Amino acid sequence: MAFGAFMAVFRSKFNLYILRYLQSFYFKDYLRESNSTQIYQLTQNMLRNALIPVPPTEEQKRIVANIEEMFNVLDKIQNNLG
Repeated sequence: MAFGAFMAVFRSKFNLYILRYLQSFYFKDYLRESNSTQIYQLTQNMLRNALIPVPPTEEQKRIVANIEEMFNVLDKIQNNLG
């Protein structure tokens, strides 16, 4: 497997929780505020310095389950509209 200059591997035991957090508006705002250009990029240094709230594992599972359920509802709505 090859990785270029704009790619890195991020491993965590909280994979789904971290994924959803990185997709959140909160984190996207952090990216906008952290970048001085119009190209939004996430550097390793930015990731190291990011304050990511990490609740207990059971709470993370509840959060992810709620988000996944909301996405399922949105998918059903979108399919009904399409």
